[in-house]
Amino acid sequence: MDHIRRWISAIVLFLLAVVWVFSIKVSISDFLVGDHYGWNTFAWWLVLLVFLSAVLILLLWPKNPQSEIKRTLISSLIATIAVIFWVIGPLQSAFALHLTSRQISFAALEYFLEVAALGGVFIFVALRWFREFDLFLKDYSSNISTITKDRIKSVSNSISYYPLRISLLGFFISFGGYLLGDAMLVVFAGANRNQAIKDLLVALAMSPIAFLTLYNFGHWVLQKVNGVLASFGDILEPKTILPLKIKIMFLGFSSIILGVVLYAPLVWNFIEGHLPPGIFYLGLAITSLEVALIVYVSSLTFSADLTESLSELKRGLEVLQSDDKNYRINIKTGDEIEEAAYAFNRAAESLSKHS
Repeated sequence: MDHIRRWISAIVLFLLAVVWVFSIKVSISDFLVGDHYGWNTFAWWLVLLVFLSAVLILLLWPKNPQSEIKRTLISSLIATIAVIFWVIGPLQSAFALHLTSRQISFAALEYFLEVAALGGVFIFVALRWFREFDLFLKDYSSNISTITKDRIKSVSNSISYYPLRISLLGFFISFGGYLLGDAMLVVFAGANRNQAIKDLLVALAMSPIAFLTLYNFGHWVLQKVNGVLASFGDILEPKTILPLKIKIMFLGFSSIILGVVLYAPLVWNFIEGHLPPGIFYLGLAITSLEVALIVYVSSLTFSADLTESLSELKRGLEVLQSDDKNYRINIKTGDEIEEAAYAFNRAAESLSKHS
C-alpha cells in the first residue's frame, strides 16, 4: 500500500511541476504580448496548483503524525505555504490592487516563481535544522548506545529554539518576498507607488500569520522528541524564549494588525473608485471571514498548547502524590510553564533522594 502511495505521490508531484511550468509560461507570454490576462486567469491556475498541493499533502500525511514526524513536518510546511501564499495572499491582492492586465500577468509570474523558490528554500532550511532531531529518533530506535548526555543536552537546547527559528525564517522570507515582488512590479511592470504600498500592507498581514502558524506547528511536530527526552530524565535548565505575556500580546496585536492591514488597502481601492460596490462588499465579506478564521485557529492552537502543558503539570503532581518519585515532566514551551516543569522535576528529584 505504501509503495502504491509513493508512486501516486510522484505522479501528483510531476503534475504539480507541469502545471507550475505552464502557469509561468502563460504569465510570461501574456506579459510580453500584453494579452487579456486578468485576476480570473490567475485564479484558475492557482486553483489547479492548490488542488494538486492538497492531494499531495493528503498522500504524504502519515496515519500517525507523531510516529513519522519528518513527513508530518513536510506536509505541514507545504500546507502553510499553499494556504497563505496561494490562497489568502493572491485573494487579498486581487481586492487591494488595481492593475492592468499586463501588470496582473507580471504579478502572477512573481507569485509562481517566488512561492516555489522561496518556499523551497524555506522547507530546505527547516529540514536542515530538523536533521538533528531526525537522527536522534533513528538512533533511539536502533542504536541507543550512541546517545550520550551531551547529545541529549544538545537536542534539548535545539528543541527549545526550533519553533522560533522556523517562524522567524518564515516571517522574513514572506515579507522579503513581498518587498522584492513590489520593487520588481514597480520597476518592470510600471506599477505606481500607491499600488506597491497597498501590496506591502498585504505583506504586513501575511507575515505575522506565517509566524504564528509555523511557531505552533513547530511545537506540535516536536512532541515525540520531547517524549523521548523525558525517557532519559531530561531536566535541563529551562529557557524562556517567548514569555506567556509576550505570546498573548503578540496574538492580540497580530489579530488587530491583521484586520487593519487587510481592510485598509481594500477600502483605499474602493475610495479611489477602482472597485464597484458589489465587488467591494464581496471583498469585505471574504476578508472578514479570513480574519475570523485566522484569529480562531491561532487562538485555538495557542490555547490547546497551553492546556496540554498545564494538563501535563497536573498529571505530574498526581503521579507524585501517588508516591512515584521517579516521574519527570518534559515541557519545551519556552515560557513560564517550562520553568514550572523544571521546578517540578527538581522537587521530584529532591524527594527521590530523601525517600
